[in-house]
Amino acid sequence: MSIATVILAGGIGSRMESDIPKQFIEVEGKPIIIHTMENFIRNPRVDRIMVVCEEHWIGHMEKLLERFGIKDVDVIPGGSVSHDSIRNGVFHLEKYLSKDDYVIIHDAARPVIPQFLIDDLIDVAMEHGNACSTLPFYEPVMISEDGVSAIKEISRNNLKRTGAPQMFRYDILLDSYKRAEKDNLHDFVYANLVVAHYGHEIYFSRNSAMNIKVTYPEDIALFESILRISKQ
Repeated sequence: MSIATVILAGGIGSRMESDIPKQFIEVEGKPIIIHTMENFIRNPRVDRIMVVCEEHWIGHMEKLLERFGIKDVDVIPGGSVSHDSIRNGVFHLEKYLSKDDYVIIHDAARPVIPQFLIDDLIDVAMEHGNACSTLPFYEPVMISEDGVSAIKEISRNNLKRTGAPQMFRYDILLDSYKRAEKDNLHDFVYANLVVAHYGHEIYFSRNSAMNIKVTYPEDIALFESILRISKQ
C-alpha cells in the first residue's frame, strides 16, 4: 500500500495582484509551493508527490524542483477549472497506483500543514476509505436572498468547514472521477464533493486554523508570522 500526494498549482492568483501565480511567490527564501511540498516530504508515510500545474508554468516548476533538490516528482498540466485539474492528477496516477493505494489532494497555496494534521488524515482515511480536513463553524451563519441583508440564521450544530488536505482510497477516487467525466460534470469545487455525489459518505479528520490558504496580499504577512512563530 502506498500514498501519493497531488499538489494543485493550477491557479493564476489574480486576487494576489502579483505578476506571478501566488504559489510561486517567495517567502523566507522559498516559493510557497516548496514550503507546501516539504510538509509532505517530511512525512515518512507519504511515498510519492506530483504537481498539477498551469501549463505555461511547468518549466518554471521543474526549475524550482531542481533548485531545491526535490526529485522524482511528476509535473503535469492542469485543466481550465479546478475539477479538471484534480481529474488530470487522478487519471495520471493510474500508471503508479493500485486500487488499494491512497491519494492525498492538497492546495499549493496552503503551506502550513502540521504533521499531526497529515497523520490524522491518513489514519481516518485508512479506517474509512476517505478523510477530509474539517473545522467547526464558530461565526453565526445567515442565509441572504439578495446578498445585501439577511433575516434567517442556519444552526451551526450540523455545519462543517471542509478544506484541504483530503485523502481517498484510489479505487473510490478514480471511479468517482471517471463517472463525473462520463456524466460531463465539471463544476465540483473539490474532490470530496465528487466522491459524495456518487454516494460515498465523507469522514472528517482534524484541521488547524493555521492551515491558511494564501489568496490575498495580506495573507503573505500572516504566513510570514506563522513561520516566525514555528521557528520559536
